[in-house]
Amino acid sequence: ADMIPPSINGIRTDFASIRARIGSFSLSELMRALNYDDELTPGVVEGAHPIPVDTTLGKYKAIGGLEMLEENFYQLIDVLGDGYGALVFPITVTKLSAAGKSNVDVLNGCRIMKPSGTYAKNDEGGLMIKVDLYVRYITRNGKTLCPLVLP
Repeated sequence: ADMIPPSINGIRTDFASIRARIGSFSLSELMRALNYDDELTPGVVEGAHPIPVDTTLGKYKAIGGLEMLEENFYQLIDVLGDGYGALVFPITVTKLSAAGKSNVDVLNGCRIMKPSGTYAKNDEGGLMIKVDLYVRYITRNGKTLCPLVLP
C-alpha cells in the first residue's frame, strides 16, 4: 500500500499548527522557527575483545532554540525580567495531529543561553535573532527518552 501523508480536512499539519508557551506567554505568533532534540548515548563497557561486553544507560543531553523577530525577543525578556538567563522555565509545544488529537512536547528546565543577532542587508520581515536554549529534558506526550526514575 502507498504511504499517504496524513491530513486534517485535506490540510496537512505544518508550522502554523504548533502552539508554544512559556507559562502564560504565547510564543506561537512570535517565533519564526523552533528546534529541539535530545539524545541518549550509551556508555560502552569494554573488555579485551574488540566487541563491547555491554552498555550502560549512558549520558543524556537535550538542546533547543528559537528564531524570532528581534522586537519579539525584547517583548519576551521584558516579561522574563532582569537576569533572564538565570531563569528556569518550561516551554510547552502543542501540535495538532492528523488523528485530531494533540501531541504535546514539554521542554523542561529551559534557560536562555545565547541570544545572537544575525543581521543582513535586505532582511525581509525585520531583524531576526536566534536564541539557544539549555534544556534539562524533553517529554513527548508525557514520555521521556531517558527514564526519570532509575530502577
